[in-house]
Amino acid sequence: MSVHIKLLAFLLTTLITVSAEADVLKPVDSTLSDYAALLRDAGYELYSFDISDLIDNQYTITVTVREYEGDSLINDNVSGWPRTFSNRTMLSEFSEEDRNSIKREDMYDAEKGIYTADEKINIGFLPETDNIKGGKNIRVSVNLPQQGSTIIQLELHPIFFPGSPTPLYRYSTRPFTTNLWKENEFTPLVLLGSAWYDQKFNVIRFCGESEIAPDLSSDILKDTPHFYVIGVTVTKQ
Repeated sequence: MSVHIKLLAFLLTTLITVSAEADVLKPVDSTLSDYAALLRDAGYELYSFDISDLIDNQYTITVTVREYEGDSLINDNVSGWPRTFSNRTMLSEFSEEDRNSIKREDMYDAEKGIYTADEKINIGFLPETDNIKGGKNIRVSVNLPQQGSTIIQLELHPIFFPGSPTPLYRYSTRPFTTNLWKENEFTPLVLLGSAWYDQKFNVIRFCGESEIAPDLSSDILKDTPHFYVIGVTVTKQ
């Protein structure tokens, strides 16, 4: 074998070896977006809303869930007892002894005397669970990271595919298009709505707008047989 052929064979072998090494699948660190996708696949949904413009004043934020069947409001407060939060905690709310033990660097805004404050409210939906009636529930988590959280259980209504006795529970979430709040008025944030049977296409579906109009005029609400509206009322203290 000539020197040139030996050299060519060596170069080809080296190239194949390098190429094979480059194609090896190596483990890498998972990202937060990877975890978010995994949670969504498992039935978790999360919406966050900016409330930072409230911080200059002290407000009570009351969480309310309204329930509708078709276009009829059947319950204006499914959430039961008042679910209320303050958007901030002031240093003046503590005793003098406690105030003296709080460091300025641990405060949200020492100059304004704000000890803690929340700049957002999180509304999360947990996977379906069985209830004692043999049906399904979805739990809604409402959280202000610095001020606390609450869980609200919502009962789901079944739908049926024609000819099948098996109840189906298919609910989806949608945010509302605008969230301009007015003091002492209910502001809708997120919709939880049931799918429906589409006779024309013989399917169960939940199709339509990706965001819901605050006045509930969206076309999707003309088809969904049952839905909840999760929202808040902001009141100045």
